[in-house]
Amino acid sequence: VAAEDASQADARLVAAECAAVCTKLAAKSAGAGLQASVQAAIDVLCAMRDSGTLHASLVHMAFEAVSDDTLRLVFETVATHHLSYAGCVALVERALTPRVLALEQPASRALFATLEATLVRHPKAIVDGLLVPVFLREDIGPAQSEVVCRLLKEAVKPPFVEQFVQQAII
Repeated sequence: VAAEDASQADARLVAAECAAVCTKLAAKSAGAGLQASVQAAIDVLCAMRDSGTLHASLVHMAFEAVSDDTLRLVFETVATHHLSYAGCVALVERALTPRVLALEQPASRALFATLEATLVRHPKAIVDGLLVPVFLREDIGPAQSEVVCRLLKEAVKPPFVEQFVQQAII
C-alpha cells in the first residue's frame, strides 16, 4: 500500500511538473521574463529527455496553447539526436499532429519550419507520428493535405517516401 501511495504521489508530481512546463511555454507576456520562463520550461523538457522520462511524461502535457514560434524553439532544442525514436514519435504525436489536424488555414511559416527541421533530424518519426496518421484520417481538409503533400514533395527523402506509401496503402 505504501508503495502504491508513493507511486501515485510520484505520478502527481510528474503531472504537476508537466502542467507547469506547458503553462510556461504558453505564456503570452513579452520581454525578458517570458524568454526566461520559456527557456526554463525547455530546460526541464531537455532534462526529461536526457533522463529518459520525457516519453512517459508527455501524456501529462498539453501543447495546444503553445504558439507556433515557441513550439519551434521546443523542437529545435528537444528533438535533437539525443532524443530517441520513440520519444520523438511521442512528442510529434502529442505536439505537432493535433496542431496539424486542427488547421483550418495553411500552416504558419513557424509550424512548417518546425515540421521540416524535425523531419531532417528524425524523418522516420515524422512519417510514423504525423504524415501517416494525418493522411489516413477520413476528415482531413485542404490545410492538412497541403502539409502532407508539401512535406512529401519538398522535404521527405526517397526511402521515407517509400515507407510512407507502404504504411498508407496497408
